[in-house]
Amino acid sequence: MEPSRIPLAMKLRSIELLQQGHAVTAVAHLFGWSRQTLSKWWGRYQAQGIRGLTDQSTRPRRSPHRLSESVVHQILALRRRERWGPLRIALHLGVGHSSVYRTLCRHGRQYLHPPAPRHIQRYEKTAPGELFHLDVKTLVPLRRRLPPEHQFAVLDDFSREAFSRIYPTATTRAATDFLLSALQYYRYPVQAVLTDNALCFTMRHAYHAERVPLFAKTCAALGIRHALIRPYRPQTNGKVERFFRTVQEECYERRRFRDSRHRALSLDHFVRYYNHDRPHLSLGGLTPIQRREQYFQLSTMS
Repeated sequence: MEPSRIPLAMKLRSIELLQQGHAVTAVAHLFGWSRQTLSKWWGRYQAQGIRGLTDQSTRPRRSPHRLSESVVHQILALRRRERWGPLRIALHLGVGHSSVYRTLCRHGRQYLHPPAPRHIQRYEKTAPGELFHLDVKTLVPLRRRLPPEHQFAVLDDFSREAFSRIYPTATTRAATDFLLSALQYYRYPVQAVLTDNALCFTMRHAYHAERVPLFAKTCAALGIRHALIRPYRPQTNGKVERFFRTVQEECYERRRFRDSRHRALSLDHFVRYYNHDRPHLSLGGLTPIQRREQYFQLSTMS
């Protein structure tokens, strides 16, 4: 099966390697794809150019079990007039319950009382280093009976430039080591770091709330303000949460890892691609590195 939602830039990079004479099997192994999938893209590219690399529709040409327009109209009319649920509408019309529910969802009528929309206040800092989003995620073990590993990640709020590493534990010592490594990577002053209330970052909501973990002490010693999100509000740190999801979808789910070292190496390669080559929609199509360099170039000119 062809992997879904693979960025066009990654497909083009694989095509470039094929044009340079590399074997299909070798290139497919490098990106973690099947040989059949890459061969299919190569054939489409030769026949249609870049247009052949865009995602192809998987919608069937015929849908013999699709509800007629008349039945769809009756479903919506009963929902609006009688305010019946999907099961009762299905029994009344003699159609499948799941078909009725899908019809209601497609027309935005799955809720009798639509929930009030949540107001999410979006923000963006005005300079690199003004705020870092930092978090940790537990990774699924690669083999049975192996302990889980933990991925730390930090994201600059302004440029979205990311840094990430995998650790065997999620202790405050590991969090501190990751923070110091991140500061060496970014190489510009950091004013504040935003984290959740995990014990590796803070003891504020623990039994011994008076204790200060090494991570918080290090932030204070370096003059970095350590901000904490409100409990049960992970969307406050949504930028780094979205980065975790991107890594999961575009890196972890598209490769078979031999061992922990292979997964860590793949993460390093993906983060480099994310920072240098992957256009970011929130940045108007710029990459995080372009956004950061653009800021410092303008700063030196002014």
